[in-house]
Amino acid sequence: MTGDKLLKHAKYYASPMGLRVFPCWPMEKSPATVHGCKDATADLEQITKWWTGSYLYNIGIATGSGLVVLDVDIDHDAGKYGDETLAELEQRYGSLPDTWMCLTGGGGVHYYFKCDDPALTVGTSFAPSLDYRGNGGYVIAPPSVHQNGHTYEWEAEHTPSNTALAPLPEWLHRLMLQGKQKDKPSTAKTATEAPDKVAEGNRNTEMFKLAASLRAKGLTVEETTAAIMEANKARCSPPLSDSEIKTICNSVGRYERGESKTKTAPAALVKASEVPYEPPRWTIAPYFQMGKGTLIQGDNGSGKTAFMCAIAAHITTGEPLLGIKIATPGDVLILSVEDDLPVLRGRVEANGGDLDKCHFLTNAAGLTFNSPEVEAAIKQINAKMVIFDPFQAFLGAKVDMFRSNETRPELARLFEMCERNNCSCAIIAHMSKSGDKSPVNRSLGSVDIPASMRSILQLVRNPENEDECVMVHVKCSNAPKGPSLGYTIGDRGGVHWTGFKDMTAEDLTTIVRRKEKGIPYEKEPLVQVFNQLVTDRPGGGFWSYEDVKSVGAKILGFPPFYSTADLKQKLSGPFIRELQEKDGLIVTCGHKSNGARGIRIEQYQHPQGYQTSLGTA
Repeated sequence: MTGDKLLKHAKYYASPMGLRVFPCWPMEKSPATVHGCKDATADLEQITKWWTGSYLYNIGIATGSGLVVLDVDIDHDAGKYGDETLAELEQRYGSLPDTWMCLTGGGGVHYYFKCDDPALTVGTSFAPSLDYRGNGGYVIAPPSVHQNGHTYEWEAEHTPSNTALAPLPEWLHRLMLQGKQKDKPSTAKTATEAPDKVAEGNRNTEMFKLAASLRAKGLTVEETTAAIMEANKARCSPPLSDSEIKTICNSVGRYERGESKTKTAPAALVKASEVPYEPPRWTIAPYFQMGKGTLIQGDNGSGKTAFMCAIAAHITTGEPLLGIKIATPGDVLILSVEDDLPVLRGRVEANGGDLDKCHFLTNAAGLTFNSPEVEAAIKQINAKMVIFDPFQAFLGAKVDMFRSNETRPELARLFEMCERNNCSCAIIAHMSKSGDKSPVNRSLGSVDIPASMRSILQLVRNPENEDECVMVHVKCSNAPKGPSLGYTIGDRGGVHWTGFKDMTAEDLTTIVRRKEKGIPYEKEPLVQVFNQLVTDRPGGGFWSYEDVKSVGAKILGFPPFYSTADLKQKLSGPFIRELQEKDGLIVTCGHKSNGARGIRIEQYQHPQGYQTSLGTA
């Protein structure tokens, strides 16, 4: 996916289609602007600014203002398939008219309709796995990328360029309204209303609780007083006097900074609106967060230490990484028991790092995560990042890394120390060879170790190019996951960044499971069946589920799937992406022809221009 392609689509939706668009985070559904879909616009100048930056933003289309979208989803956990629900409704009320249809990255379908009813807002489910978006809502549009790596695509025969936008059928309109009435909230106050003013009788208590929470965050008495003065003016009716506020803040100040507010005041309910919001602070967003832990894991040969030496080099110089800004450049502290200091120095130097800003502790083999010497060194150099290599070497002899009750306190203390010193923490870890094969949980030791990390980076050899490694962001708790990065390792451990890669966490799972099963891709039953189908019918087409099962049984000697749900499950993961990348086949479920439901197979051709996704537009 390229920024040019996303920009062309976003501009096309705005003009000539007249839709309002806004950016969402790459491979996510969450808005990338402050006000979300309220920022949606058809202004081409603003759209160009959004999609010519460093992020490959997904495209959000704001609904409402005459546009309603039916969301036909899949709930794998509950075994509910929206296309089956829709088929039952169509049998009862009549078929949907031809209109724009988007095949979502998650395996569902979006049907677009015209409707001016302001009562249709952001609906909840009105039938199993059926939802809708109206006023105040939005949907993700092609060619955005789902978090699983699949691309949103217009259904070939129902694109905006070859199909008119149909009016919302009356029966569907009625069902949507009925579903909205069922889920109407019982309280009159909405989440968008401003918090209540604090009246006399509650002012001292509320201001004390707020002051205690700020003190617990580490603010000085002076900083707390300044903040509470402003809160008092904005919220208290009438405001307390300045002398009363100073008395409250001085009272809170007798407690240590950072001490839990449960020690400063009795337990009490606090409104979320009264809790000061603290956005994440980054060293390199969204991979390394200040005051939190990032786990770097990978098999032997993936270059974990070389990778982190390259990261350290970027932090010491402030040089952007493939255009990604170094938010807090500065000094780095490295503790390693796996490499000699001259080797580490050589790697930092080979990556162009500032050797005067990269520091080592010579007695690292005798230290733990929470040794006083570690915090003393961080304070001395005002480190922006501390790197531990490897994880198990710094737990201490009395801590069993396979026991959650022993590892969690050690890590909690480490991250508290990093928070105190405005420092991010990176820990290099080896990976298990068996057990849970999900990328997040493959690190050695207790499952509480990856759970305590705010970010996990997994390093692997590129299966299509053994000379290249890829960093895949498999977990990020406080922001959308970042794009995967490719790199090669040269002389003295110098890293050369080869660019952003399409590999996802789901791709990693596929690689592991294929190795585990010992079945090569070309021997997968559905691969053989789909390739035979397009051989018999070049260019692809539609096949009912029963036809696929029947033909597959003849080819293989056994059915390639046992139920429609089984087939959809097989086609819901990274396997669908493999089909496209390795055989050029785009396989989608949920299509209907002559009353039968089934799959559509299209033979993929690399796009030569904008018309590949939007027809001749």
